[in-house]
Amino acid sequence: MGQVVSKFGQAINDKNADSLAVLFTQNAHYASNNGFLLQGREHIRNSFEKWLKTPQTLTEDSSYVIDLTVKKELAYMLSYYSHHIDPPDAERFTNEGYGLAVFERQNNGKWKIKAMTVNKNPESSKSR
Repeated sequence: MGQVVSKFGQAINDKNADSLAVLFTQNAHYASNNGFLLQGREHIRNSFEKWLKTPQTLTEDSSYVIDLTVKKELAYMLSYYSHHIDPPDAERFTNEGYGLAVFERQNNGKWKIKAMTVNKNPESSKSR
């Protein structure tokens, strides 16, 4: 699972929706902090591709795991995230909150994201 988390962060930094999408199972679910519910790897990829193409810079990204539990072929991870967003024509703001991911072990022994949701802290949208 650690590799999936590292690759997820790297895909975001590289703005690579394809690298991000392969981390999800074919029938994965993703609930974003702005209310979108996406089902299926391709829908998740397309949504991230649009977001990653926006002209903004993510800086000072940090995250940490709060809880990780593994039960046979499934695992869940609760984490905290924080990053600054620098839009080209607006003031920098901080986006932070909590994420919950459910991982599923594949037949080859590797883990993929089966479901993920992120909840933004409402106070985090303030400019800093």
